Amino acid sequence: FPTFILSHHPQVQVLILQAFSPLLSHLLITRKSFISKNFNTMSRFGKQKRFKGYTVLGSNGEFQYLTIDEKVKIVETVKTEDPDKTIIVGAGHESTKITEEYVSRLSEAGADFALIYTPCFYRGSMTASAHLTHFTKIAESSPIPVILYNVPANTGLDLPVDTVVSLAKHDNIIGIKESGGNVVRIGSIAYKTKDLDFQILAGSASFMIPSYSVGAVGTVAA
Repeated sequence: FPTFILSHHPQVQVLILQAFSPLLSHLLITRKSFISKNFNTMSRFGKQKRFKGYTVLGSNGEFQYLTIDEKVKIVETVKTEDPDKTIIVGAGHESTKITEEYVSRLSEAGADFALIYTPCFYRGSMTASAHLTHFTKIAESSPIPVILYNVPANTGLDLPVDTVVSLAKHDNIIGIKESGGNVVRIGSIAYKTKDLDFQILAGSASFMIPSYSVGAVGTVAA
């Protein structure tokens, strides 16, 4: 199903349509003519609604089960089908080095922003220092701006608020998609980053309005 993001950040002033449902990512690889037709239909819908771009390879799709080559092909296909739109791409990986290489390839394929989730396989070792090192290295090497992605339902951990605030000071980290549903936490992040060029997107429509009331600027509503 479509996913929407509304952000007012000066670099992300876009309403973004999730172009791929959980069942279509693999079809994009194996049945390109079918998915191209489907994408064209969604593209026309997006233009009618004045959408400015697309979010691809989000957590509602099959990005965890695709190879990097397949993910790159998806981004290339989206860019080919609608070259004037902004593209935010789910670009996280457990490995810092692989994420850096992956983001570089996605940028070459046409991605405009990288959405990076918190590594979680060794969650017991994912200290604040480890998070800072991981995201900072990615941001410093990334040719495109980075959006943090906190999704504790999938990763089993929360990116600490103080860590988010520290990362928000990096010039190439422009915001966070906050999917934990804790509105108090969202308000805390908003307050502590109010003087920074950093934006918060609620990760679900279920807490979209309360998030707006405490400082979020948009939502990713699956």
